[in-house]
Amino acid sequence: MNYASPVRGTCGPFNLYWQRQCSRRHSFQVTHKTAAIVLSLVEPLLKKGRTLWMDNFYNSPAVAQRLKTLKTDCVGTLRLSRKDIPQKVKEKKLKKELVAQHSGPVSVLKWKDKKEVTMISTYHGEETRMKLTECRQEK
Repeated sequence: MNYASPVRGTCGPFNLYWQRQCSRRHSFQVTHKTAAIVLSLVEPLLKKGRTLWMDNFYNSPAVAQRLKTLKTDCVGTLRLSRKDIPQKVKEKKLKKELVAQHSGPVSVLKWKDKKEVTMISTYHGEETRMKLTECRQEK
């Protein structure tokens, strides 16, 4: 019996011991089971220059950094309760503005319009940061 996975276009057999097998398949240290699952699901797509869009359940700075080392970009929403979220982003109280922190290829942003939204990206590079700065200076 096959079940569709969160990754478009792939299916795999249901396996009760999947998390354990996912961790064994990768040679790197995976500290979170969710990260192991994500990396196993997208394994056929890695090292091909693709971009993975994820929701906040699967995303974390560690997953984003690992995917970037595997030549796969990552973009999506992010939970502020995850490990390694920059304190500047986590603690900033916003009023219809934006705060961002960049560490190597990983960018974490938080903005507020009606509600606060937190995002992580390895897809948006230096040119995006420069445009954001230019936009702020125009105000």
